[in-house]
Amino acid sequence: MRKIRNIPLIRASVVEPFILAARAIGTPVEKLLESAGLPGVMLDDFELLVPEIPAWKLAQAIARIEDAPLFGLQATFILAHQDIRTVRPLIEGCINLKGLLERFCLIVPTQTNTGQYIIEEDGEFVWLRQTGPRLLPDRVQVELFEVAGMMQLVQLVAGEKWRPPEIHFSFKHCDHVINAELLNPSKIKFSQRYPAIVIPRGILMLEVPDLGASKDLGISLPPVTLKDQLLYALPSYLGAQKLTETVLSDITGMSFRTLQRTLDNQCTSYSRILDQVRFQKAQSLLKETDEKLLNISMMLGYENASAFSRAFKRWSGVSPREFRTINVQIGHRI
Repeated sequence: MRKIRNIPLIRASVVEPFILAARAIGTPVEKLLESAGLPGVMLDDFELLVPEIPAWKLAQAIARIEDAPLFGLQATFILAHQDIRTVRPLIEGCINLKGLLERFCLIVPTQTNTGQYIIEEDGEFVWLRQTGPRLLPDRVQVELFEVAGMMQLVQLVAGEKWRPPEIHFSFKHCDHVINAELLNPSKIKFSQRYPAIVIPRGILMLEVPDLGASKDLGISLPPVTLKDQLLYALPSYLGAQKLTETVLSDITGMSFRTLQRTLDNQCTSYSRILDQVRFQKAQSLLKETDEKLLNISMMLGYENASAFSRAFKRWSGVSPREFRTINVQIGHRI
């Protein structure tokens, strides 16, 4: 695996097919989210960016628990790539398959800060490859999901029965994959550098059917710096579970020592960033809600209101009660 020095993040919407597929077979998704190190709020906000490594661990865990070796394929059958709610608005309006695949490669960075798809010409064919880093040793479910998603884009113009002449996976030989009906009769190769499918050049000009209008979500690129990634990722975890070194390792994909060292090189620290995250969320809760201080304390991960009040005064110079009073007075003046 490639060494990671930032936090792999992914839209919760991209994980939604796995959530829906798990619920369809009766898997207790909420319990598995916590054990995988994912925030429960992602079930209510699919535009949210969540840590990617725990997301793929969740898919692996469901496949293992439910004895579903092709769970990655099942997920795409439940919700196709082109119907993912943060993908759909970004691929609408493409005239032909060539434009659709090029657009898809361009918009992937809005869905994850690690995924990268490229199109490579090869004579009478083109290859669509996922060239992002392999984040986990066990990639079976992830790559089944990625490959099936690539196929679905082509099937929009070539029909549901279309299969690539050749499919590549980076994991080792798997009989379940060889015998998968949704992949046959494609020639399947394992232990390749990247997951990929081959597409005849002749179908690239086929017209893409109208996907219909959808809500423009205004999706932006994920944050680039490690500090900004933490500022984006941590709020969802506050109060939901204790941010131990193990949980942080799951979120960031690096040891706590490496995290501290990397942040030190960026002239900051984890404790400063956590303070900033708590302060921002505390201000929002004090301004926009009537929650009691004890409830806000718990939402921020403090054991009692006194500890929260001391921290808030250190951050702002006033107590939480004073801050709320001042903002109420300002609101009345406005």
